[in-house]
Amino acid sequence: MAGSLSAKGICLAYTLPGAGRAYVFGQQLLSLQPTSAFLSQRRIHIAFVAPSPRGVSPGQRFRFEMYLPAAAEAGFEYREYSFYTQADRRVLYAPGHTLRKVWIMLKGFGRRLAQLPAIVRADVVYVYLEMAPLGPPVFEWLVSRLFRKPLVYDFDDAIWLETVSDYNRHFKWIKWQRKVPVICRWATVVTVGNQYLAQYANQHNEHVALIPTVVDTEHYHNRLVDQQQTPLRIGWTGTFSTLPYLEVVVPVLQSIQEKYGIELVVIADKAPNLPLPYLRYVPWNKASEIEDLLSFQIGIMPLDDGPVAQGKCGFKAIQYMSLGMATIASPVGVNSSLLADDRHGLLVSTTAEWMAALELLITNDALRQQMGIAARQHIVDHFSAQSQTLPFYNAIRQALSLSKN
Repeated sequence: MAGSLSAKGICLAYTLPGAGRAYVFGQQLLSLQPTSAFLSQRRIHIAFVAPSPRGVSPGQRFRFEMYLPAAAEAGFEYREYSFYTQADRRVLYAPGHTLRKVWIMLKGFGRRLAQLPAIVRADVVYVYLEMAPLGPPVFEWLVSRLFRKPLVYDFDDAIWLETVSDYNRHFKWIKWQRKVPVICRWATVVTVGNQYLAQYANQHNEHVALIPTVVDTEHYHNRLVDQQQTPLRIGWTGTFSTLPYLEVVVPVLQSIQEKYGIELVVIADKAPNLPLPYLRYVPWNKASEIEDLLSFQIGIMPLDDGPVAQGKCGFKAIQYMSLGMATIASPVGVNSSLLADDRHGLLVSTTAEWMAALELLITNDALRQQMGIAARQHIVDHFSAQSQTLPFYNAIRQALSLSKN
């Protein structure tokens, strides 16, 4: 990320590692480094508005919560506002409980309405995904149009597409995905996690910042897997909504297990139903997440090539790589740039390529070790909270600056 002051305003540019060029959305550029004069002024207050409370949603954790400890140093203060409680969220992603889910939604709208006076007192409002999960963007209209607050709108999936969990199909008709382009137009700045999302957002707003999804490589993802440990395992981590992507590689895994007897570890919030003889399910637990990930040495991220997968921001691969794992992924979404250099991991498409890549890593301890070390450094340099803190807060400063023009 680079920049300089401009009398006309601001824009953001971000170069994806391996992409070969910068993707620039907007017309001008602003320096990220706060000056001493800036830091001596009153702290800028941010309202972070998101679906879930802190520490519950993976998307929130790695899109903005990672940056909160650095807020004061960057010259900001903040408050967080969630639509759901943690208990509500557990009910929403479980089967049944239709009447209770209706009540949770009603409570959420009441909670958001009660939060609104505090939200609009902030200097800038940062919205992750949406201010309410159902219906038209009424709260976003109030914030951006009625109260004229600078609005930063962030998303890390192709949320304009009509997708909904199997548990909540009856709410699909009021999900209102068509609000996404509207909020993009109302936003002062849109922040997204990959080029595919940026190109979509740029159709509706010229001020788009590409800020990759990150991990904290100093305090959380700060260990390296032991590539010499036995037994050797292959692993995958994700949520119930992404479990179907594993089906892409089931035939390959069946052949690998028949030949090598290697266990597949699946870390998720729902047990997988896969026809594999050597399968270990580990329920996702924040407290043991890193230890559970370190139980396997090869991480996989299969995807199809559909529009939903194109919007993925490579978080599984980023986690694997940050812990020094040898990583194999489909060349979809941000993976194509994340693993463009085969020293950091392997991109594969066909069944034969998956088989060859897995066998290569299974039979070569030294290669796994070398690849894991290089991958870890790549994440530290480009996909860590520490490397992206200034771009993150620069996007918020951009919204403030644009709102004054």
